[in-house]
Amino acid sequence: MAQLKSEDPDVNSTFELSDAGVKNSDGEQVWQAVSVSLVSGPHHASTANSSRKQDCLLCRLPEDEIAKLLYLLNELRASRLDKINFEPVEPFFELSLERSALHGLKVEAWLDAGNTETGIYSWDAIGVRFHTTEDNLKRFVAELEQEFPC
Repeated sequence: MAQLKSEDPDVNSTFELSDAGVKNSDGEQVWQAVSVSLVSGPHHASTANSSRKQDCLLCRLPEDEIAKLLYLLNELRASRLDKINFEPVEPFFELSLERSALHGLKVEAWLDAGNTETGIYSWDAIGVRFHTTEDNLKRFVAELEQEFPC
């Protein structure tokens, strides 16, 4: 599991992305089932508990969405980008990070409620916002690379 943690030691806030163990292929396309979990203090939302978790997919071929996410995160880490936004082709979550002169890195993650419960993308979402550090982002990138080899 790749986990991006808040810088706040008093309130546990995280964005987690993990391999759900299933890859579907039709010869031209490969889709990987994943789980997304959001934690903000005592509040927790996850696709892992959803009856529609098989619909939480990232494309691996023909375009590798994990590689795209890693590229964006590394561009942010290298300060070639000040803001990134990632939403998969099959939308069920959105992850945004923005560099702030006053607060380090601002993280926003949204989990689409409709898609994960009914299979229909709805724009209704639950989310988490927090600030993180460069070190936490570095660990997250390393964990993503380990969890999802490209």
